[in-house]
Amino acid sequence: MDPGGRWRLLQDADLERDLHLSLALALEGVREALRAHADGKLQAPARFSLDAGAGRLVFAVGADPSRSRTMGFRAYETFPERTPEHAQVVAMWDAGDGRFLGLVLGDLLASDAPHQLEAYDGYFLLPEERRRAVPLSHLLAGRHPGRRRPEERTVFLSAGLAGTEPAVARRLLEALA
Repeated sequence: MDPGGRWRLLQDADLERDLHLSLALALEGVREALRAHADGKLQAPARFSLDAGAGRLVFAVGADPSRSRTMGFRAYETFPERTPEHAQVVAMWDAGDGRFLGLVLGDLLASDAPHQLEAYDGYFLLPEERRRAVPLSHLLAGRHPGRRRPEERTVFLSAGLAGTEPAVARRLLEALA
């Protein structure tokens, strides 16, 4: 809650007021979550979704009790319409004491981990290609060298690392709301 006793809410317009700061905060949150993932501290299971006919309702949950001390979820729908009413929401709680921190409506940055690919059962990669996938967090932490020769190519496959959304949302909420 804010000092006035209201729940904190951050929307796209809040982020757009200082886009440079918002992007810097989001990238800090992603880096923090990736470091927690590299340390084995970030909990980010595969997404869960429900069929709603013309689209799906999707939930991505994550918790980082070590670095950002945040847990939460991102919910969004996959209907074909793209209007302001088709927003995403990230809800977050403090992972240390369970306090509700607030909501972020709109779009957030996210990053990835190979185990997330398992939930997509062949949509992105064949099983033999999945085994070659390297967590982005391992590249960031220096645990994987990345390309070893100039002729090698790196392909970034964005399947999502759910724990990044609450970490990014908390940084944005605390700085901008």
